[in-house]
Amino acid sequence: MSIGALATMLLFASSACASAQGDDSSSLAAQADPFDVMEDLRSDLREWNRHSGKFVGAYLDDTVGVDEFVAISTGAIEEMERVLRRMRGRDLSGLPAEVSSPVEDSLSFYSDKLSAINRITTSVDVGDSDGEQAGVSALEQANFGANSSGCELFDVLKAAGAESDAGSEFGC
Repeated sequence: MSIGALATMLLFASSACASAQGDDSSSLAAQADPFDVMEDLRSDLREWNRHSGKFVGAYLDDTVGVDEFVAISTGAIEEMERVLRRMRGRDLSGLPAEVSSPVEDSLSFYSDKLSAINRITTSVDVGDSDGEQAGVSALEQANFGANSSGCELFDVLKAAGAESDAGSEFGC
């Protein structure tokens, strides 16, 4: 996969967590409002995307040297860690399993993304091209998983009354 494709996938899949799947909308009405929780998570994801964009931009910019890339990436990683902690701290206990399960899966994939970005950064820093490629592969897998979980969640919310085109921004 080209670096450009990686960047596109990273930014695209970063948004996907805010969508997903299921077919029983009746159970959603009796529990916590999943739309409120999802709006909070979507806000978190927009912030994640801003920081992941810094990583991607530095990674793709041929004029950015290794030291500058590491500095930019390290700052972005710190911010993404903060956002992920906030997302993980959201109370999902009142949500039905068909909503909370894909959200929890997505958050796990976001942890995997962060680990992959850390690996890429460390590998670039020490000049380990094999480690860098392993990080890119891990990031691809995490993005695929986050996108799948996001689309699963979008389907559940759509069945519960979300706007039918709400997932279009996520590629679902």
